[in-house]
Amino acid sequence: MRAVAAVDSGQVVNPDGLINQIEGAIVQSMSWTLYESVTFDDTRITSIDWQTYPILRFNSVPDSIEVHIINRPGQPFLGSGETGQGPAAASIANAIANATGKRLRNLPLTRKRIKRRDRCVRAATDSSPRCPTPRVRAALRWRIGGPRCRRSNSAAFQNRPSPRPCGPPD
Repeated sequence: MRAVAAVDSGQVVNPDGLINQIEGAIVQSMSWTLYESVTFDDTRITSIDWQTYPILRFNSVPDSIEVHIINRPGQPFLGSGETGQGPAAASIANAIANATGKRLRNLPLTRKRIKRRDRCVRAATDSSPRCPTPRVRAALRWRIGGPRCRRSNSAAFQNRPSPRPCGPPD
């Protein structure tokens, strides 16, 4: 696997620093896009250390990352601190959509989510009810006062026992 980026930062003062910044942004964005996710159970965060937190490992880093700088002498100096992150995540999402025919909209873009999306698409083509997304399921649970989470400032729950800690939507 390889990654290629072209960067226009106006007049470049430190080409090596810019290349290093973009390479780091691409690798960090890959980790966010494909792996990173804080995990919860009903009461707490369960990903509490680097052993249990999903993160990009060295064996998953691209074999090569090419950064092409578009140097524009005489133009204003433009910030380039995080410019590689958004396009890298979008490129990965577009590659998955192109390969599978399915657009995933929640990060991380894991195999499990791709398979779940495939199952939902097949169910929808069989005239079955469409699979709701995790966010929709969570919103429905909250709307009908499900057991997952109670918001203490909500008028509907003011006379109930103290709220449980809110976990993330599925």
